[in-house]
Order: sequence, then C-alpha cells, then structure tokens
Amino acid sequence: MHTTTTLNTIGLGGGCHWCTEGVFSSLIGIATVNQGWIASIGDNAQFSEAIEVVFDPTVISLSTLIEIHLHTHASTSNHSMRGK
Repeated sequence: MHTTTTLNTIGLGGGCHWCTEGVFSSLIGIATVNQGWIASIGDNAQFSEAIEVVFDPTVISLSTLIEIHLHTHASTSNHSMRGK
C-alpha cells in the first residue's frame, strides 16, 4: 500500500537567507529549502531576504518550525531596508 504525504510550505523572513537555510536544511522532515526574497502585503509592504521551507507536517509541525525560527533568528543589523 502506497501512502502519499501532502507537503506544506512556509516562507520565513530573515536577515540572511544563507544562515537560515542552513538551520532548516539540517532538520528531519524538511523536503527542500529555497532562498530568495519574500514580501509582506498591505500598506507597508516590503521585501526581505527569506527562505521557503517545504516540509512534511507528519514529521515536523508548523509550530516547531516557527519556534526554531524565532530561537535561531535575530535580525538586528541596520541594513538599507530597515527604515522603509
């Protein structure tokens, strides 16, 4: 019997997508990690370096991914987009 797992995707903004990519690439349950840019929506929309994490929610939960991101990411650099 073959079971198909549905993968989920989340985008996580970061100060450096290479650093955040390494953290998530090492986790069990992660199918792929893509780096690039992500944009918010609304009146104050702007772009940030980010990763897109494709994961198996039966192996690692969304809440665990968010918790890992919050514990491993602190964007405190004064980059050119911070004040916009």
